[in-house]
Amino acid sequence: MALFDCPECKHKISDRAVTCPHCGLPQPTDYKKELEWKNKIADFEALSSKERTPKKRGRT
Repeated sequence: MALFDCPECKHKISDRAVTCPHCGLPQPTDYKKELEWKNKIADFEALSSKERTPKKRGRT
């Protein structure tokens, strides 16, 4: 069981909780998974854009 901060009230809650026991936010684990997925996509897009950027070369 892992604990993480509820995105609404910032209390520590279980990753298996269906709702936050403090504020009642429904399915906080889904929010956490969605946030992690968005971060992974952003990281991938950042790496992809670096690969597409032409490298600077010295003067010829």
